[in-house]
Amino acid sequence: MKSPIARALRAATLAAALLGAGPAPALTFVIGNGFPQVYLRIGATGATLSTVTFPVTAANAGTGVLDGIVPGSGGAASAETTNFPACPANHVRIVARARWFLSNWLTATLSVDSSAALTAGANSIPFTKITWTSDDASDLPAGGFTGGAAQVLDTFRNSREVGACHRFQFLNDTIYPPGTYVGSVTYTLSMP
Repeated sequence: MKSPIARALRAATLAAALLGAGPAPALTFVIGNGFPQVYLRIGATGATLSTVTFPVTAANAGTGVLDGIVPGSGGAASAETTNFPACPANHVRIVARARWFLSNWLTATLSVDSSAALTAGANSIPFTKITWTSDDASDLPAGGFTGGAAQVLDTFRNSREVGACHRFQFLNDTIYPPGTYVGSVTYTLSMP
């Protein structure tokens, strides 16, 4: 049975519509043990969701990988997370931090739910068509959405903070019916 503190530490966080990674310095920081905390930031700070768009036109439909376009705030540094510099343009900052008392080592898990497809009316594109590059090959490496409800991106012992810049890409290898396809993924950081 999980304690009330463990349940309270479970952090379901920012849903982000199509995100991305890139070439900023990859860093991992050991943070001091102390009052229990989990912190997750995907993209922009505050109540803003970072969105990634992939402009597919009649001329480039089905012609290969397209890099996502992200508003400037998606990779900006956060005053609360000064360990990580701002990401380059069109990248999304991902930062996960877990802290616990020294005598109780726990493992934090960062996962993502990409099970719901991008849709435009009755038409859909699976999130498996979205991949990302990363500036951190060890903690938050390059990859792609699996379309699963609990894809594990990283696990780490408490009292650490990990982060990376992701640049999202669309595997533009199929011609889909015209439309504005919209969808979101949900990142979750949990520590039992």
